[in-house]
Amino acid sequence: ANPGTSFTAAENFRAVAATDIVNLDVGPSLRNTPHNFVLSTTFSKAIWGDNRTSITAFYQRRAGAPLSAVFLGGYASDIGDTGGRARNMVYVPTDAADPLVNFGPGFDTNAFFAWADKNGLKRGAIQRKGQLDQNWSTDLDLRFQQEIPFFGGAKAKLYVDIENVLNALSSSWGTKSYINTQDIGSAVGVVDANIDAGTNTYNYNSFTNPNSLQTPDAWDSLYRVQIGIRADF
Repeated sequence: ANPGTSFTAAENFRAVAATDIVNLDVGPSLRNTPHNFVLSTTFSKAIWGDNRTSITAFYQRRAGAPLSAVFLGGYASDIGDTGGRARNMVYVPTDAADPLVNFGPGFDTNAFFAWADKNGLKRGAIQRKGQLDQNWSTDLDLRFQQEIPFFGGAKAKLYVDIENVLNALSSSWGTKSYINTQDIGSAVGVVDANIDAGTNTYNYNSFTNPNSLQTPDAWDSLYRVQIGIRADF
């Protein structure tokens, strides 16, 4: 259950989504990549004497890491722990009349249930770990390489690498975004709630659709060009 996100045991303990923080749930790893499709191809030909000209394309289509749907709040709320993390997995009611939940006037039940059903979350249950996913991402990189004569009959290679070629073609292509996970990397807070101590039921105050937390990944969305020379002796 150690996510390996910190150098200290206490921080690693606090960074795990759970229904019971003493008996931690089994679920997919924060770094799990369920689908990763890779394609690479190279064209190489001696166009200028015996100096080879090469073009290499690398394509990758990758699924996002798993996320857990949790209550918002951390230790400031009745639902959480003294570790100060929003990491307790959310309960999805059976419907708007579930006797375990009191919906506040600001809670959008229609939006909540539509989101839960769309993502396959089981009604009338506390959710399992890793039932949501970060976004898929796509990369297309190119390398242009040209051999040239070097000292002593050796060859040098001039190359140009273009990372995220799609973004070089259009600023609206090749862009990436992620769901801002707030407290811990493997979970996203969706319901602000507390406990009604008198009836031992949930008070659901507001719903946050994770799609509204989409954050552009500015660094990984930009194209990059690297020019270099390599000599083999």
